Amino acid sequence: MSEKTESKRTPESWHALDAERGIYEATYHVPGLSCRSVAAGLEGGGLVIYSPGGSLAADLPSELTTLGEPKVLLAPNSFHHLGIKRWRELYPETIAVAASDAMSRLAKQGHADLQPLARLRERLPAHLDVFEVPGTRVGETWLRFESAEGIGWVICDAFFNLPRLSHKLHLRLLSKLMSSGPGLAISSLMKWGGVNNRKLYKGWLLEQLERDQPTILVPNHGDVLRGAELPARLRELIERRL
Repeated sequence: MSEKTESKRTPESWHALDAERGIYEATYHVPGLSCRSVAAGLEGGGLVIYSPGGSLAADLPSELTTLGEPKVLLAPNSFHHLGIKRWRELYPETIAVAASDAMSRLAKQGHADLQPLARLRERLPAHLDVFEVPGTRVGETWLRFESAEGIGWVICDAFFNLPRLSHKLHLRLLSKLMSSGPGLAISSLMKWGGVNNRKLYKGWLLEQLERDQPTILVPNHGDVLRGAELPARLRELIERRL
């Protein structure tokens, strides 16, 4: 199976990553950047929403509502939280969870009742897992899923896969300065600002990569990547950039 990047589709609509297992993704936009939310079915019904984009909260499609209402909102790091308020307005019984290293900053941003990842983990089906990536100051948190295609990683700022740079000059220059694309990249913003123990972080990434051999990468910023060559590309990038 050759590696491919999925082409950009209609924004703010949901598309299946694995319909059989109830995993969907949608793109939303913040000024100067596209982002991604992922929805996945929970054990016993309901949904976890990873990186909940505020503009996606209303009018969920039937593919999601048949799995139940949103129950858990996951802030994937301490900088991806702006949509949580809107989701909780529409679904007041949801809980919001985050990694321990993200809690302090998120509390200062107004999320005073955040709960630990354990509250999500206890509700995950066998094909899903959640973990906080060690060595980051931002509490980078991933979802891991198993599908017929292999193992997939839903990640926040650890890797970018922007298909192109912005047509706006200042945003294009910023992307080049931050080494955030185009294509599969580790941004300088994450490398220098998001990581506080590079040896621990790099070692964990390489160990998890060797263990999982992921064939699907679902980044928060950029296109989804699929293919057997993905582990080798990620390994080369990690070794070169970290």
